[in-house]
Amino acid sequence: MSDSKPSISIVGKRARVVDADGFTIDELAGNVSTNSDRLSIAMVNAKAGTSEPWLTLHYDEWICILEGKAQFESDLPTFCASAGETIYIERGTRFRPSFPEDTKYIPVCFPAFRPDRCIREDTDDSGRKIAETLQKLHDLKEDVKNASPEAASTEANISIVGGKVRVVDAPGLTIDELAGNVATKCDRLSVALVHAKAGSSEPWLTHDYDLWMCVLDGAVRFESISQPLDVSAGQTVFIQKGTRFRPSFPEDSTYVPVCVPAFRPDRCQREDPDESGKEISEKLKQLHDNVLYHMTKKAEWEQAKKSGHAYYPKTYEQDGYITHATAVATRLIDTANHYYQDIVGEWVCLQVTRQSLRRAGITVKDEEALPVGDAAIGKEMENWICPHIMGGIPPAVVDSEYAIQREGKRFVKIIGL
Repeated sequence: MSDSKPSISIVGKRARVVDADGFTIDELAGNVSTNSDRLSIAMVNAKAGTSEPWLTLHYDEWICILEGKAQFESDLPTFCASAGETIYIERGTRFRPSFPEDTKYIPVCFPAFRPDRCIREDTDDSGRKIAETLQKLHDLKEDVKNASPEAASTEANISIVGGKVRVVDAPGLTIDELAGNVATKCDRLSVALVHAKAGSSEPWLTHDYDLWMCVLDGAVRFESISQPLDVSAGQTVFIQKGTRFRPSFPEDSTYVPVCVPAFRPDRCQREDPDESGKEISEKLKQLHDNVLYHMTKKAEWEQAKKSGHAYYPKTYEQDGYITHATAVATRLIDTANHYYQDIVGEWVCLQVTRQSLRRAGITVKDEEALPVGDAAIGKEMENWICPHIMGGIPPAVVDSEYAIQREGKRFVKIIGL
């Protein structure tokens, strides 16, 4: 729960920030539409044959393609992404998008888009006019316009990281996750597209994350401890974590929810009044809990594979005959930097599923975080619920292996996740 007073309010409305031939951008949240620099959300419509100039971003961006196809040029091999796929672009990447088909997509920028965070290599008057309009809309002061962007990686990092997953398919309500723990194995934020039929509603909810809801079509009514709040198409609502509320839909509605950090069932308290709601809750838990991750030294994992026997961590017996794991891959970086910075060498992340472990006769128990060897848990781990594997990990049950990048002692990221 948040320590601050929960709140729910309309924070802005859709703003047309780019209106060029064959190319429009409507900002749903950000510096222009909601006066917020934390993140930006937009809806982009591009006609077949259009393109943007070469861009270098000084923010991280997720592009969720709803319709059509987009091509991306960079220092890496050119690739195309189709409807239903999501692309992640790391800050500092220089790239150029083009559109061989009529295309609609949702870009989410973290932190929010600002012209001084996006270097445009415009080659014609049309592009320069767009850049000028964006400057005016953001009303940047001269010192901000001319400021050097914050440091970023010089290596290109742009790739398809996942695709649309139907996480809720109930009568009158569907939720397609476009980015998040299920769709892209990312816990930083989640993006979804929700369709709700007139007369439908969700149960009372209390989130342990901040939520932006951008209403594209229809209308949404929010009940909370305050008087009901009615939201129309084009408006964006911000719901602070810790707020208890209940959304309902007086007409057919479509909206984009963005959660920071990403949606997970353990971060969303649902007060389901009927079996239908309980079924939704159970499915969400299954979707999020199925994949598990464990990290170990590469040499120890290679030795286990060579022997053909199950891998066991060195602290297995001391830890109570368990192998530590997580359903949230990004937690491994925090875990590694807490426990393993002084252990030299290469490390790998192993991906398994509860089902594959069960087929091998190995169960998983969800418990509070426990110490590793003689090292106590970190303060940030006190509220974690962790899947503990009640045995070792046979090489045959591992679906994927990912290298873990280090900079000196520090663990930085899991490459490919």
